[in-house]
This record gives sequence, structure tokens and C-alpha cells, in this order.
Amino acid sequence: MPDLSDNTVFSETDASNNSGTDPSWGEAMLPSKVNDSARALQGALKRFRDRSGPTLQSAGTANAQTLTYTVAPTAYVTGDVYEFIVGTGLTNTGATTLNINSLGAKNILLGPYPLTGRELREAQLVRVGYDGTQFQLLRGLTPVATGFTPTNPAGRTGAAVMMGIGSTCTITPLVSGEVQISLAGDLGTGTTAAAGPIIVQLRYGTGAAPANAAAVTGTAAGSAINFTLTNYASGDRLPFSCLAHITGMSLGTAYWLDISLSCASGTATAQNLSMIVRESPR
Repeated sequence: MPDLSDNTVFSETDASNNSGTDPSWGEAMLPSKVNDSARALQGALKRFRDRSGPTLQSAGTANAQTLTYTVAPTAYVTGDVYEFIVGTGLTNTGATTLNINSLGAKNILLGPYPLTGRELREAQLVRVGYDGTQFQLLRGLTPVATGFTPTNPAGRTGAAVMMGIGSTCTITPLVSGEVQISLAGDLGTGTTAAAGPIIVQLRYGTGAAPANAAAVTGTAAGSAINFTLTNYASGDRLPFSCLAHITGMSLGTAYWLDISLSCASGTATAQNLSMIVRESPR
């Protein structure tokens, strides 16, 4: 039962589809061979559909997954594509292999890189392609993209402290660990007019998010924004934005995203904040 990937039977050149192995459509073929060739072609098309569509749920273990088709492929062939549903409890935790009908376990890679964990998640549709040596992950997790509008934090007078928006603004990278952050809002003066400089710095970290007025913590991201205010009265506001590109975040780890704020004198506030966070594809 040859499959569509068998180049000795199936050809892109119409006139070459006469190998003599069904389905074969040779000149002056016997009438008794017509139904055999038609059935062989029908079977090959059905097998192609079932393997390239999500008709099976994977089995095995989280990092050594298996697929078992009713009719087994005879070999792994370069260019073959398989799509499946990740089985219950089989979210991967590290480098992962796939073994189809006991043809042998092959690594699932993203380009040249082995999986690191959580690229295959329970009940997710996954598509892999065989590159002649290993499987390549063609469709898996979508990079994270989200937005936040945190509640206005209390202002600050004096040395830098955290604003405490990290309990609202979070990201758990899933694909690349490379993240872009855009934050915009208004720098305002409180009941006591602020005098410069006012310094804003994006920061991120893991674990419990810092509260408002907590000591500066985490890792600085992007450049600090420095404003020197003159002729500003209590209640005035000034638009600002912060941008950062972060690399090396651990996949599957939750990170809080916050800002630190300092004000030389008077009271400074960060208000009407909006944050957009996007993870880059690998």
C-alpha cells in the first residue's frame, strides 16, 4: 500500500504515473486492474488526510510521545507532515521525541534547537514535518501577546521605589523568551508640585510582585526616562512612554512587569497607564 510520499509510485509528471505498482495507470491496462488502482489511490489519499489532519491524540509520555495509525507508514520520508492533538497529561517538560507506529523515536526540533518545555500542551493541535533526520515543529504554541491597564498607583516623593503594578502586568513566555514591552501613560504632579528630575524605569522579575512603595527590585529593562520639570503646578500631567526589548526569559515562567519612579522633590505620579507585551516567535 504505497503512500503519496512514495516517489517510485507517485510522480508530479502525469505521464510517469505508470510504475506498475498500484495505483498505476499504464497504457492498455486490463479492465480488472482499474478497480485495484482506484482503490489504491483512494487508500493513499485517505492515509494522507488522516496523517496531515488532527485525527489522532498522542500517547506515550510527555517527552516521548507516540502516534499509532491504523495503517502504519512504511518509513519516515522527507517532507511528510503529521498533525495531532497532544494527549491528556502530555504537556512536554523538555526535549521531546515522537515515534510513529514504532518506526523509531525522532527528536522534535524548532529549527536547530530541541524543545525546552511547554511547546506541546495538552489538548493542543500540533503539526510536525520530517526534515530527513528529525521532526520540525511547524505549528505549536502561539507567542504571547497581551495588554494591561493597571489601576493608578500611589505617587512618590524622593528616592526610587516600585509602583506596584506587577500584580496586574504579567507574562509567561511560551515560545522564544524574547519579549517587547510598550508602556504609555501620564506623569503627573500630586498635591505638592513635583520638581525634576522625575525618573521612570521599566523593571521585571519572578516570584511575588513588589507592592507599591516597595524597594527597587528586579531587572531594569530599556532606558530610564528622565524628566526635568519647570513651571509645573500641582495636578499637571505630562505624557510619557517606555520601550524595552528583553531576551533570555525562561519559557513557562511567570514574570511580573513594573516600573520604578523617583522624584527629587514634591510628589510625582504615574497615571492612566497602558502596557502592551508581545513575545517574539522563535
